[in-house]
Order: sequence, then C-alpha cells, then structure tokens
Amino acid sequence: MREHGGKLHLTSKPGQNTVFSIEFPAAAGPEMPLPAIGETSVNRARLPILPAPEPLETVHAGATLAAWAGTRVLVLEDEPTVARLIADVLEDEGLRVDVLLDGREALDRADRVTYALAICDMKMPELDGEHFYMALVRAKNPLHERFLFVTGDVLAARTRDFLERYNLPHVAKPFRVEELTDKIRGVLGGIPPLEPLRALATKKNAARK
Repeated sequence: MREHGGKLHLTSKPGQNTVFSIEFPAAAGPEMPLPAIGETSVNRARLPILPAPEPLETVHAGATLAAWAGTRVLVLEDEPTVARLIADVLEDEGLRVDVLLDGREALDRADRVTYALAICDMKMPELDGEHFYMALVRAKNPLHERFLFVTGDVLAARTRDFLERYNLPHVAKPFRVEELTDKIRGVLGGIPPLEPLRALATKKNAARK
C-alpha cells in the first residue's frame, strides 16, 4: 500500500464498530465529457466491457506441495505478517521453513545451511532482494538457481529490468495463495521430490571446491 502511495486510516471507539479506510491516489486517465444539464441521454454513454475477474476461491488441482514435504525453504521478508503468511502456507504442506527478516543474516544462513528454495522480498532495508540474489551468484551458491521473488514493486522499471535480465520468477503483491504455490511448484519442478536436499547439498559442496 505504501509503495503505491496509499494511506491507511483507522477509526475505533469503545463499544462501537472499528473502521479501516484505505486511500489510494487516483490514476490519470482519459477524461470523459459530462452530459449537459437536463440532457436525458445520460444512460446512453457506452462504457468498456471488462472481463469478469477470476473467482478468488478457485483452487488449482496441481497446487499441492506435499510431494516436497520435508524440503527446507528460506523465506526472507522484512514484513513479519507477510513472512508468517508465506511460512504458514508452506508448513501446512509439510515443508520446513526458516523465516528471516534481515538480508545479511540470510546470507550467513544460506552459506551454512542447504536450502532447496529461497523466497525473497525485493525491497528491504540494509540489503535488498537484488543484492541478496547477486551475493549468492558471486558466491556460486546454487540457491540462486531456486529463487522466487515476492514484490509489490513490479511496475518500477529497475525492478522489471532486473527480473527480466535474470529470468527470475516472481509473485506480485497482493497475491492469492494459489498463485504462490503454483510459482513454488514451478521453481521446485526441476528437483526430484524424494531427495531435493541431498542433490542440492552435493552441488553446493562441488561449488566450494
């Protein structure tokens, strides 16, 4: 919400309802001429027909991650609420999740622990997602090959160029759970479900020699 220039207002009084109001700046668009006062053909204006949105309750049949139960995943996200949401989704599918809020700590952990997947926010203080990814590349850590960005900044030219240059999968905030699990399945698809960590540990040790 902040990245799109929005504001959050809260009104709450004891014994009364609580109201959360979210305010976003209006996007510039083509101006439509207003009908003259007294004109009776107001309802004749033709408006564009928009496609119906996909139902939010739709669950894709292939969205399960149970085949990778026991796989270890690193979640790097500086917003605790979002980090916990992602972790809950993965843990419900049987994956083992380490949640970190700091990029430098995550780099140290990735050097000591073998992960099958990294899920990372793009914008973070100190060490952002781009520099975290590039640090893994320079260290030849195979974790950079199993990477998924979760970001609300896909409209920024710098972010878009970075993701396209390295062909990195990403999920745009806000996202549906099915979108997240489908993307994760796509990233983990190249790893045999039965022995994901053993294969990656062998590759990681070979890179250090």
